[in-house]
Amino acid sequence: MTNAITAAAFEPFRSEIGRYVINRDEEVEALLLALVSESHLFLLGQPGTGKSMLTNLAHALIEGSTQYRALFTKFADDTLLFGPWSLAGLKNDKRTRANSGRYLQDADIAFFDEAWKGTSSLLNALLEALNERTYNDDGESKSMPLCTAILASNELPQQDHSELEAIYDRIELRMVVEPVTDPGDRLRLIRLPRVDMANITPVLKWSDVKAAQETARGIPVTPAAEEALVQIVTEAARAGVSVSERRLVKSLRLGQAAAFLAGDDKVDVGHLDFLVHVLWHDPSQRSEIQRIVYEVSAPLRKEAIVLADATDDLRIELAKALALDEGDIKRNQMAVAIMGKLKRAATEAVSLEKRATGRDASTVADTIRRIEDLNGLVQSEAYGLPQPTSLIELARNGKL
Repeated sequence: MTNAITAAAFEPFRSEIGRYVINRDEEVEALLLALVSESHLFLLGQPGTGKSMLTNLAHALIEGSTQYRALFTKFADDTLLFGPWSLAGLKNDKRTRANSGRYLQDADIAFFDEAWKGTSSLLNALLEALNERTYNDDGESKSMPLCTAILASNELPQQDHSELEAIYDRIELRMVVEPVTDPGDRLRLIRLPRVDMANITPVLKWSDVKAAQETARGIPVTPAAEEALVQIVTEAARAGVSVSERRLVKSLRLGQAAAFLAGDDKVDVGHLDFLVHVLWHDPSQRSEIQRIVYEVSAPLRKEAIVLADATDDLRIELAKALALDEGDIKRNQMAVAIMGKLKRAATEAVSLEKRATGRDASTVADTIRRIEDLNGLVQSEAYGLPQPTSLIELARNGKL
């Protein structure tokens, strides 16, 4: 019988990864969700955004986990996954693997880079491994312990390619890994400690992950959550994003994992926010999927995101204003209008801040940061003030 475990056991995991990466909270949560729900994860992003490092850190921090890594190429076949054929077996007309214990069939966690490349033999074998957790050995289907595969690429799978489309549908969680662009975050990034995987101290055991999986499987799903899931998927279909029955059913398992990681004893509507990383096929659909999901599962977070988007629009307006001559009346008028809208945004953000908890609070905090950053720009660049006044603090003190 597996030992009981709670969500608190995973906090050191989050903290330790946070020491080595910047702005990757959502990716870490998706990785944990994948591990606890025994799902797969796709990371889409430019080279150098730390996709492989996340997997390496996870493996290093989980004692007793086994990992298999592979870089796909257009010439790679299934021997890349499961090893070469045994020469002794071939002499006896048997196609058995010369298994050395170092390939996918012995791994708990797998990482595949350049994931959409490879020959048909590799892609078909990968599909079976992801879907069935089995591989073929001399005509016999053998089981394997694979829990989670992380597939990474800087591109989406080729359309109208049946093998790739089938694999893509088996990957339940999909994340776009954005590069670090904020100057402050870039400064933090270059000051991060160097990662030495060999000397990282594990903070979890693989048996903890297995215990979490068992506990999550026993968490009940409320009727309200089931109805909300169907509502979200139906709205997504109306928006042109279809969801396979396989992914719909697997979403319940992901919901159980989300509830476990939140420390809750049942799956409710609020746990369904992970669907923003499940329902899209193309990154261009993410914004609409986010709107649909948060409207049902996290309305306060949706308000914060809408407010953040409006703040970004104001930043564009400020750039237009600053492009005008300093003595231009229109420039001053635009600056005044922007400041008025920023004050209202600050008031709304503080109202959201008072009601926000958990991940909602994190989203609101990001919105507040955007408002304050833009406020500093307006006051320094448009008004020439050396020490900008915080609109958020004024709103918190009821002075706006």
